[in-house]
Amino acid sequence: MQKLGLSLSALFLALTITANLQAQSAPENLLVYTANTGANTVSVIEVASRKPVASISVGKDPGGVLPNRTGRLVYVTNKESNDVSVIDTSRRKVVATIPVGVRPNHLYISPDGKTIWVKNDRSASVSVIDADHYKLIATLPTGNGHGKMAFTQDGRYVYVTNNRADTVTVIDVPRLKPLATVPVGKSAHGISYSSTSKRVYVANPGSNDVSVIDRKSNQVVKTIPVGSRSGYITFSPNGRFGYVGNKGDHTVSVIDANKDVVIATIQVGKGPDHLMFTPDGKFAYVANTASPDVTVIDAITHRPIQTIKVGSAEPKRPKKAPEESGPLTMLQRLFGSSEQKERSPEPVRVHRSLAMSLDGHLVFIPNPGDGTVSIIDHLKREVVATIATGDGVNNLAAFIPGREQIQHAH
Repeated sequence: MQKLGLSLSALFLALTITANLQAQSAPENLLVYTANTGANTVSVIEVASRKPVASISVGKDPGGVLPNRTGRLVYVTNKESNDVSVIDTSRRKVVATIPVGVRPNHLYISPDGKTIWVKNDRSASVSVIDADHYKLIATLPTGNGHGKMAFTQDGRYVYVTNNRADTVTVIDVPRLKPLATVPVGKSAHGISYSSTSKRVYVANPGSNDVSVIDRKSNQVVKTIPVGSRSGYITFSPNGRFGYVGNKGDHTVSVIDANKDVVIATIQVGKGPDHLMFTPDGKFAYVANTASPDVTVIDAITHRPIQTIKVGSAEPKRPKKAPEESGPLTMLQRLFGSSEQKERSPEPVRVHRSLAMSLDGHLVFIPNPGDGTVSIIDHLKREVVATIATGDGVNNLAAFIPGREQIQHAH
């Protein structure tokens, strides 16, 4: 009888531990919002049940997804309708649509959580929105082209890349005033601020290097050679190490901000894009766009430790329209025409983001080719669920409504 009691006690303890671990890794109210570019919707995933619980219609070609600081509102950029949809997370419906510039894409929240910043890729501007009251408060000029942003640690300044101008625009955040334009490398893209060196780092895929901008002078003080097509850059939580994704040679360059030199080159999957550190800074996850996997890096030794298979990143391409018949068709086949050249489609740019729960226990990655999202358990380092969302799922955000958020940009 005593053995039976001990066995029941052990079983109860095991079940309790298992339940606690599950609760820690998947809080009951943790949600993931995904932008589905092919469906013009946002999917809402309830992580605890691992099921989609809502599909919300937004504008055309949704891109970035970002909650405000309380998680009660979610902002979604719509690249083709040139606006931002605002979703009330309690009602799961769009409560406002804010017109912005042309082709809004990436969006960011200021460190104080008061404003949302949207880069308008084709109107050389940034739109600034009141994060709690969803009102447009300013439109500021920048350089031409696609761009990303990085705030200084104190939130006083924001740096904006302009990939067609090969420049970075420096903006005074409290005064909402552009201060300087800094020439950098070719096709300036990814950007990140280091709290260690107090400098800004710009990844330039056109010149395969990183420009280092001094915060006080707003001038490039060093250029660091990295790998081929260096697009994305992010720093570890302590600001010491910058990880640069090199899509051309499938590597990650590691920059030591104390010396501003590359101290390691890490072989990862094909076409590394978005990188994200765990909150403790011990590991980094790399989303690969040309292979169906995620690379996990030991951020202490700067070595890859695991490759986790996920879904496909290759987006579905539109079906080719049937050719028109007529007397000019043969000539057009032989020589082409100015009209055909003007209508030639742009190459598909594959982008793949990452999101993480605030405790770092769960990692979320979209699979655009499959229309799914993979959930990775960081403690096990394996996929624990694959959830169907919408066509062309791209960016995503993980958060708990009503709880103060630590924001990531999208």
